[in-house]
Amino acid sequence: MPKNRPQGFTLIELLIVVAIIAILAAIAVPNFLEAQVRSKVSRAKSDMRSTATALEAYAVDNNRYPDVPTPQAGIPIKLGIGYSRACLVMLSTPVAYMSTGLLTDPFAVGSQSTQFFGYANLKAAVDAGDVDVATGGAATATQKNMLLEHLWVLQSIGPDRVNFALNSPPTGFTNAVKSLTTKETLDFFYDPTNGTVSGGDIVRTGKGQF
Repeated sequence: MPKNRPQGFTLIELLIVVAIIAILAAIAVPNFLEAQVRSKVSRAKSDMRSTATALEAYAVDNNRYPDVPTPQAGIPIKLGIGYSRACLVMLSTPVAYMSTGLLTDPFAVGSQSTQFFGYANLKAAVDAGDVDVATGGAATATQKNMLLEHLWVLQSIGPDRVNFALNSPPTGFTNAVKSLTTKETLDFFYDPTNGTVSGGDIVRTGKGQF
């Protein structure tokens, strides 16, 4: 009569099961994270499109895009965090151009003041000399005219969460100007071809999505 088999699993069987689970997790977790990033990129682009519609509606009523005065001469406040927030608030009060309220950057981290999309009224930035300050006077007349064609710029920090150019003047905006007007520093724009967590920012201007 054969001996009864011991109850439970052997150590080898447990190790095999653990190894299989580890392999499945190694495959599933990166795919889940990739899907999460792609979802946030889609949401950022969708929210920026909604914000762009609100900007155009604001311009129809006011004959200009949101802008606030520069508090100190020589400081490119039109490219800073406080400026972005102050301008975008104009889309919700006193007239609600956005029925859902202000939309925030899905990739943003930190305090409430840094959660909004970066925004710059490029015409105001050119007229006030902020572009000259940010670029050290290096921006040419042709580049300024090209910036005027973009009208305004919205920016999400993107999956890398580090390159918020509009909120790190003046160096960051120098790269933004070059990217919008020349073939230099194109890494300003987010490009998923090298992976969904590539560097660069998700950018939209009055001319369209980048």
